[in-house]
Amino acid sequence: MGNPSTALGKRKSTRPIILSSDEEGTNKARKNEDSNSTFKDATLRKSHRVSSEKRFTKLARLNSVNDVLTGRSKTSRPLHSIALHSAASLLLLRDHLLAWYDKVKNIRGMPWRKDYDSRLSGEAQSQRAYEVLVSEIMLQQTQITTVIPYYNRWMDAFPTVKALSKATIEDVNQRWKGLGYYSRAARLLAAAQKVVEELDGRFPHTAASMEKQLPGVGRYTAGAVCSIVFNERSPAVDGNVQRLLSRLLAIHAPLKGSNAKAPLEAIWKAAYDLVAGTDRAGAFNQALIELGSTVCKPTNPTCGACPLIQGCTAYQLSEGIVVERAEKDTDIEDLCTMCEPFPDTSSVVTRYPMKIEKKKAREESCAVSVIKYRTNQDRWFLLIRRPEKGL
Repeated sequence: MGNPSTALGKRKSTRPIILSSDEEGTNKARKNEDSNSTFKDATLRKSHRVSSEKRFTKLARLNSVNDVLTGRSKTSRPLHSIALHSAASLLLLRDHLLAWYDKVKNIRGMPWRKDYDSRLSGEAQSQRAYEVLVSEIMLQQTQITTVIPYYNRWMDAFPTVKALSKATIEDVNQRWKGLGYYSRAARLLAAAQKVVEELDGRFPHTAASMEKQLPGVGRYTAGAVCSIVFNERSPAVDGNVQRLLSRLLAIHAPLKGSNAKAPLEAIWKAAYDLVAGTDRAGAFNQALIELGSTVCKPTNPTCGACPLIQGCTAYQLSEGIVVERAEKDTDIEDLCTMCEPFPDTSSVVTRYPMKIEKKKAREESCAVSVIKYRTNQDRWFLLIRRPEKGL
């Protein structure tokens, strides 16, 4: 059978162990201490693991963001921080832009382009405002080379805002003939009549008041006129500046349509931040327009000639340069919600601004009746003026 004590020693005893009150308290304390120690160790391990995971996730997210933005990743959704679209990196380059503009401003021979002069009288300022307003409205939808001869002939016919205000719509349309979009001429006439008849021949000095008071004058035109003529620090964002800033800030979002509000406001805010810190507001706005028109072109931009290349986010990303501002997307609240996925993995400056799929032109059918009266010497046609709105 063997030794009974040895056999019993290998067997678990079912006999209850009775402890004194002192021993029981000591054991409970020891168990609590062991439990607390285990909890602390587990908490530290968890904290270390979470901290490591955060660091790894942050690093992975940063690498992923820059891989996506520089085209090294096949992921087409450009997740990044809203800080990527800040104009802060451009603020120190404003003097570079103005120095570049001073060298090129007279190359294209625009007769309306003159330096700001603070010594002009109120009457002379209004004359300058009239000249700039005419040029800006003519330049809508029309190339500069086409506008210059039309502008010169217009100023010969209507040299002052008062002279224009006395003209008829037939006179105005005759001088406008060939420029197209005749509604622009009608708006210009209406604005001149408002200035002469209600504003004592003087143009408003601020963009907000000009946009509010003059018919046919929008946000861009008001900002351009008031910055150029009155040196008001108001932004002027036309199509060229939209394209330029969308690249400088790497904004890949629609600039037209129902989803364009947020990206356009971001561009206008950047334009305001840039012009707000300069003493040459008009020259600065014209420099942005000139740069977008001649250097940062829709296709084949000449990036090497750009005075803002050091602050251009699109150029940096196209060259595979990591943009440190993308690292700030540590919180979900900081992520950009404007930008749309890229259509491919290529990384080029011209992917900005976002390409918009053009809608097919609407086709309509209509019947036209031509009434002609003919004599031996002449032919006469019956004409009816088109409505103010609609087709």
